Amino acid sequence: SSFSSWGPTEGLTLKPEITGIGGNVFSAYCGSQFAVMSGTSMASPAVAASAALVRQYLRESGVAEEQLPHICLLYTSPSPRDGATS
Repeated sequence: SSFSSWGPTEGLTLKPEITGIGGNVFSAYCGSQFAVMSGTSMASPAVAASAALVRQYLRESGVAEEQLPHICLLYTSPSPRDGATS
């Protein structure tokens, strides 16, 4: 999204650490309506659901419970440096 930040911080760490769809998301809205919205309120549910599905898959695959916190989800998104427009 054009309103998202990316790149190094003052401490030279790369941000964001995790990303998800958050721009122009078709979603449930008040009552029984739908709307296209953008922002953290759109990204958070998608990232949480993805993390839950990965965790369920790992558990069902026999990954030990104590190993689960050490497994990271990495999402990538196009970078303006790569000529991406969205």
